[in-house]
Amino acid sequence: MNQVYRFITASSVSYEIEFKPTPYLFDEGSAFSHHVVELIIRIAEDSINKRPSLDRQVAPTIAAIVSSFYQIKDEAIMLYICDSSDGKQAARKRKFDDWFGYFNQVEFTKHDFPITDIKDGITYYNSVILKNSNPYLEEILAELATVFGSCNDPK
Repeated sequence: MNQVYRFITASSVSYEIEFKPTPYLFDEGSAFSHHVVELIIRIAEDSINKRPSLDRQVAPTIAAIVSSFYQIKDEAIMLYICDSSDGKQAARKRKFDDWFGYFNQVEFTKHDFPITDIKDGITYYNSVILKNSNPYLEEILAELATVFGSCNDPK
């Protein structure tokens, strides 16, 4: 079941933060598949035509929502995929990297797993956030490296 949080900025732009279960990232036999959630950050439908202004409270708000989620799902493997539908995925990655600076760096770690489509030259940016206290951190990262590494193999 997806969990969705919503907040409104000072300039009246509504954001939605969704945690979507994503068990298919790993093979069905993986012990980690039921811990994967995709973090989706989007401007809400009622604000699509509004241009978001620089609001310094967006990043700490997202960090607080993610931290709150981890209080409930301590061993979550949080996947963030930069939307590439409009070709602005590199800008989204830079923005997400900036936002991650508001997370408690002692408590959380972020690992990037970009995939480049050799045929069209497009890079798809993927990041994973984990709690540093996750007892399976090294095993999860090794499995993620295998999953994302296989996507980069020339076909």
